[in-house]
Amino acid sequence: MTARAPAWDLPGIKAALARLGYSMAKVEREFGLPEGSVRNGIRGNNRAGAEAVAKLLKRPMTELFPGLYVRLPMKTTRQSTGDASQKPATGADKARVA
Repeated sequence: MTARAPAWDLPGIKAALARLGYSMAKVEREFGLPEGSVRNGIRGNNRAGAEAVAKLLKRPMTELFPGLYVRLPMKTTRQSTGDASQKPATGADKARVA
């Protein structure tokens, strides 16, 4: 008899974490995440929580959460100031209101 792959839904992920000795709250504490991050990550609403679960279970995000988190994390860049130009002022903008 061959071993069946675990179902990666909320109960399956919770069971896999429990086998490793973790609860969702313990994962959050260990990774310094806010309360509810892991639960929301499993549901598809918190990437950091999902990444913590994937790291503990040593599984890729695409396997644990197919269809979720398909985009890469956004890279923030510092925008330079002064490069943007405003549209020219119209006559109404230039007129003084008395």
